[in-house]
Amino acid sequence: MERYDRAVLLWDSDVDENPLPFAESCAHGVEGFPELAPLWRLLSCFFPGRSPGGALRLNRFDELILTILSTEEWQTPAKVYCNRSHLGSDLRDLGSCTGDLFVEDRLAQWAKHESSAAVECAPGPKLPGDRMLSKVYRLTDRGQRLLDRGLERITDAPSLPIGGIDAYSASAPWVLLEDGRLARR
Repeated sequence: MERYDRAVLLWDSDVDENPLPFAESCAHGVEGFPELAPLWRLLSCFFPGRSPGGALRLNRFDELILTILSTEEWQTPAKVYCNRSHLGSDLRDLGSCTGDLFVEDRLAQWAKHESSAAVECAPGPKLPGDRMLSKVYRLTDRGQRLLDRGLERITDAPSLPIGGIDAYSASAPWVLLEDGRLARR
């Protein structure tokens, strides 16, 4: 029963609007839950980063997706996900926990975000029912600037729900520091 109670408390802290208690539990460990450290390594890939000088960076997941995209070649979400490079391998490692359709969802979010989107979208080779092949995407100049220079504002990227918060949120700007800790912007 004690392990169950600790699990409930961990879940409550994971879905709380303040992610610090959960992140700290993962970093320091909780007896009986050795999987927390690897879980935090995964979850931390979805928070935008902040350099020691204060510059904002894309989260690792978005960085992988946008880096795999080309400014010239149109690619389906399936081609992005199955990219045969170390970046593609890293993306599939994250995708093993989120699913491949999460890549398609995120590309669509990037294509719809702001009037000057970082990603362009066009009809793909398959019918609309096939989400991984029915659209193609490519990186815009703005997307390349985000990769090269980072974010000017935390809202330069589309919101991304994680636990009880949204990454890239103006109202709750949580960022990942160089040392792996989470902090308010």
